[in-house]
Amino acid sequence: MDVEKGRRRSRGMSTLEKCLIFLFVAMTGTCIGLVAVYFTELADSSTHVEGPESGCGGPQELTGETGTFTSFNYPNSYDNGKSCSWHITVDPDKVIQLWFEEFALEDTQLCMSDFITLRDSLGTIGKYCGYTKPKPLVSLTNYLNVYFDTNDRKTDQGFKAHYKAVAPTLAPEIAGAGGFLQGDRGDLMTPSFPQQNYPSGALYQWKITVPEGERVRLTFTAFDLVPEVCGDFVQVYDGHMAGSSSFSKFCGRTMPKPVESSSNTMVVRFKSDNSLTSKGFRATYTKTSLPPVVTTTTTKPATTTSRPATTTPRPSTTTPRPSTTQTPPPPTSSANLPCMSLF
Repeated sequence: MDVEKGRRRSRGMSTLEKCLIFLFVAMTGTCIGLVAVYFTELADSSTHVEGPESGCGGPQELTGETGTFTSFNYPNSYDNGKSCSWHITVDPDKVIQLWFEEFALEDTQLCMSDFITLRDSLGTIGKYCGYTKPKPLVSLTNYLNVYFDTNDRKTDQGFKAHYKAVAPTLAPEIAGAGGFLQGDRGDLMTPSFPQQNYPSGALYQWKITVPEGERVRLTFTAFDLVPEVCGDFVQVYDGHMAGSSSFSKFCGRTMPKPVESSSNTMVVRFKSDNSLTSKGFRATYTKTSLPPVVTTTTTKPATTTSRPATTTPRPSTTTPRPSTTQTPPPPTSSANLPCMSLF
């Protein structure tokens, strides 16, 4: 009888062992499957590995006639704590048209969290965030730097941008104003001045060139920008090369005094924010050997400023706001209004 019990105990232990072996094999198979899935997903995401191609492991050099670049992980949300850059260079006789097909970044006041920065040889052209696509722009030279920085908080879908090498003569048509002015004398102004207000979120750039041996004199003949912390301003540069100094930013409604360059080139840059707009400005440039432009001072009528439609995070909806009427203060001083840089 003891032998029979031993045989039964032996058969019972054998069944238990089989169960344990089955569980071990099943768990091992499950672990192998999870590991395989992990490495498969890792391989699928290899196109988003940081490196020169992403712009986040070092600047990506873009040198073709046309090109496209996106934020890290696009069209999925970009990552926190990234600093990415793209350096665009085209043929020396061309300039760069840049536009955004998609644009969705964390929206903060003054763009202090996640933002795009555009820079050229003169410094910062613009800083952008939120859900409003920047307007198409044209560079002044054959190269342009694009920087994308994110903080450690909220993320969003990111952006998709395109660039194209274009002839300098196309700048006014693409951007709405600006361009390359040459000769002894000429005029520049915001679009449809003075019949219509300039648009919000605008960026216009003029490069002025007079004959060799001459200097550029710029005289404003009309000046009417929104007088609110210099969100809209005109900035004048003494030349177009890297290191060229900047004259003061001009904003508000006080007529700036004439400015003169130290060489035969000058750059004028106008930028407006995304809030109120006003009439704009008109100016005349001449070579300094010509007589100065004479301006007449008249009492300015009340100027109507308009507030553009605002956008909210995706899905975006546009809510028009009624225009507001502002009466400018009487001109009590010929000094330029103090300006606050937004960058």
